[in-house]
Amino acid sequence: MHTTDAIVLGMQDAGEYDLLVSFYTREFGKLKIKAKGAKKFISKQGAFLHEPSLVRVSFIVGRGGFILAGINSKAYYAIMPKDLFARAYIMSFLSLCDTLLYEGSQDEKLWGLLKDALEEAEHLVNSKNKQETLWRAEKRWLVALMDISGHLPALDFSRIKNRRQFDYYIQGLLQNKFERSITFFGLHAPANQV
Repeated sequence: MHTTDAIVLGMQDAGEYDLLVSFYTREFGKLKIKAKGAKKFISKQGAFLHEPSLVRVSFIVGRGGFILAGINSKAYYAIMPKDLFARAYIMSFLSLCDTLLYEGSQDEKLWGLLKDALEEAEHLVNSKNKQETLWRAEKRWLVALMDISGHLPALDFSRIKNRRQFDYYIQGLLQNKFERSITFFGLHAPANQV
């Protein structure tokens, strides 16, 4: 059995009651771990999988891959789930990381970025001009992700006049570097927030 700190990046159905959960773990990098029975109403594990949090997971290696054996909360961010914008920005960023990162890709800087993003989103919920501040934080996270993954080009801000243009500029950079369709919450923010 292996035990490590982890952050949930995303989930997908894996049968009637099971979930396949993408974790970014401190010691093993990104792992997809099957959480058996996690969709059942009485599941104790399921409660830890749906909110942005830092968890401690234990897993075993089964015939079909990794299987979740236990999960406990290490740091729960109580305010963030109650705030629509904070939740949308952090969940979008974590989902994007799930899309872009390869399984087994372990990097201490990336672990630090994900942990810091969770803490920053929680802290920014009470900030002045919260939506603008969260938007700026998301762009810092995205640029840091590109830098850590070795895909940060020279940024050219000379033609960018507003937030929407900046969002599409970052989207274009990510799509060119990772050669796949990319989306994040800033692209879908209400027009009056741009």
